[in-house]
Amino acid sequence: SWGNSVMFHRAVEVDIPLKFASKTFSTINSFIQAISGKYHQNWTVAHWRRGDQILRRCHTLVDRSVNCEDGNTFAAKVKMHTNDSLIYVATNEQNITELNMLHSAGMITYQRLLQHHSDHISNFSKLDILLSEVHAMIEATTFLAWGISEMDDVVQYERKKRGISYCIGQD
Repeated sequence: SWGNSVMFHRAVEVDIPLKFASKTFSTINSFIQAISGKYHQNWTVAHWRRGDQILRRCHTLVDRSVNCEDGNTFAAKVKMHTNDSLIYVATNEQNITELNMLHSAGMITYQRLLQHHSDHISNFSKLDILLSEVHAMIEATTFLAWGISEMDDVVQYERKKRGISYCIGQD
């Protein structure tokens, strides 16, 4: 509900330092390196909320955003908002047909990274992937997200604190 999101937003405005082990930073750096390569060109991270989003928010019409559409529609929406040639999609989508739609549009997902950088990221736990993708959302040149997501609220808050774009794609 709106009340919960306001309370959550207020909660993220309180700076609570998190401490991670050096292994976590190494994991995140390996992930960012796998995405952006050694050239660190401009790059976009688009958050495509799937999984429970479909049943809990799309089917009940709470969310009518591109999160509820197929991979081709999502890819077209992303390309409307960025000119970056490097686009990583942070998603919990597991359907290979949907992922292939993103890959055919030239976008990268964790599954695609595994094919090309398996030596660096193949042993990542689900938590490693989550932390790495959130960090990528914060560090990317452009961050795109639609619909309802507490994760996006946190990312946008961190990006705003750093003085980088934080509200792109919220239509």
